[in-house]
Amino acid sequence: SYPMLGIQNSFVRNITQHGFKLVGQAVVRFKFDDPVSINILKKYELDKLPEGYTITDWNNDYFEQTAQVIHESFKDASDSKFDPRFLTLEGSKDIVNKIVQSIYGTFLPESTKVLLYQNNVAGICFANITAAPIANIPLIGIIQEHKKKGFGKHLLKMAMESTIKGILEGKIIASEINASVETDNYPALRMYRKVGFKEDYTYPHAFFEK
Repeated sequence: SYPMLGIQNSFVRNITQHGFKLVGQAVVRFKFDDPVSINILKKYELDKLPEGYTITDWNNDYFEQTAQVIHESFKDASDSKFDPRFLTLEGSKDIVNKIVQSIYGTFLPESTKVLLYQNNVAGICFANITAAPIANIPLIGIIQEHKKKGFGKHLLKMAMESTIKGILEGKIIASEINASVETDNYPALRMYRKVGFKEDYTYPHAFFEK
């Protein structure tokens, strides 16, 4: 698979003639110096979590269950076309391990939020620093039976608030938080907009299926 950015964007027409398919990707950004975005985040009120649910910080004890959540969340998504590791539990473990071991950027355990239902992991919002001074949300996953209940917004808002707190305390150096979303994933785009993110740019991601 290829993100068609920069000079590669000029080859979009050619690559499709060789059997590649395209999925649009949008990069969304929340800038900490943007008063409009900050005001949106402050004013956005969330409903109280239903009974039995809690949100907490990352703990390595959650690793196995989190890998299962990531596998179930992304195995049928287009992300699995770009990264087939999502298709298996072992592959998903590799992804989670590389995030928490800071291979994909400096992991932020205090900003990474875990949704628990009756003490079992039901959702996750990872956070890291990919390139100074930029924070990133690499993955948000909710297990199937807990989807469509607004938990993604809870996890994202709390991850952002923890990141901002870390910046104010001098523990994190970042000027923004960004994330990538499919351009036709309207629920995810709405979620990011509701907490103050803005779409910055889009690009096609090409993939080839055997």
